[in-house]
Amino acid sequence: MNRFVWMLRRWRHTLGWLGVAGIALAMGSVVAVVAHIRPERVAQTAALQQETGQVATLKRELAARAMPARQHSLPDASTYTEFLRAHAALATARSIVLTEIDYTSRAEAGQRLLRHTMRYTIEGRYPELRDYLATLEEIAGVRIESISFMRQSDASRTVNALVQISYLVETGP
Repeated sequence: MNRFVWMLRRWRHTLGWLGVAGIALAMGSVVAVVAHIRPERVAQTAALQQETGQVATLKRELAARAMPARQHSLPDASTYTEFLRAHAALATARSIVLTEIDYTSRAEAGQRLLRHTMRYTIEGRYPELRDYLATLEEIAGVRIESISFMRQSDASRTVNALVQISYLVETGP
């Protein structure tokens, strides 16, 4: 024990008070790194790896759900009448009234595609309208381009909406 005390006094005498303070600070920083900083870094690294794994899982799920654009097939031009029937049946099944329908068609992509645009008003209760629009957008080739809602002021709880949709079909190669 005496030898240890003698060695500490000799170091203090050799290094001086500033040297001893420097060694104490160095030892304190080593303790801080080992006791606090390193475990926190390990925990953050583990959390980051877990989140990276979750992001990778979500990417795989999204990739599985969404086909690449080249694999999406547009409906054939002859399906337009079937689409109109399905559209009317969809509205009727949800007690939605379709009125004031305007149809237009135009060729796109060098006559390879044909876009049928429909602009019409619908009337019904909001939950049915929301379900109708969500189901309508799931049909291949259909895109909802614009919606404008207007609630009736009376107690009937109905909503009017002006809807514009497009139905894109392939006309040929």
